[in-house]
Amino acid sequence: MLSLYAASQSRAKLITKVNRIAFENVIDSMNLGSVIYPKLITSETILQYVRAMQNSMGSNVETLYKIVADRAEALEFRVANEPSIVGIALEKLELKNNLLVAFINRNGHFISPRGKDTLEEGDRVIVVTTVTGLNDLKDILR
Repeated sequence: MLSLYAASQSRAKLITKVNRIAFENVIDSMNLGSVIYPKLITSETILQYVRAMQNSMGSNVETLYKIVADRAEALEFRVANEPSIVGIALEKLELKNNLLVAFINRNGHFISPRGKDTLEEGDRVIVVTTVTGLNDLKDILR
């Protein structure tokens, strides 16, 4: 309510805190500026922590973000010496459906991957997918 009042009185940028996620459809139809959902922020932080704990138990996920209203994940992997992936052109890898190798960070140089590009040991790779439960880079293969 205060954000609506502030919007009627000023042209300042609004940041609205919403505690009830059930009102999301109504809130989206209003001009409330940036909307913050503390429960969602907390759950995302917990999920990132859990994935980080998995890293210490053999998972190769460096970073995980839920995107597109939690329907997709963006994962960062560190490329290890994995013969089924390293040095093979992306176009020749049999990747799972609904998966995109978004970019490769090779020694600080960002590569927008194309079919002829390869993953090399030490690279950091961002994968965007609707497939859940990926724990290792080789999990992107069928």
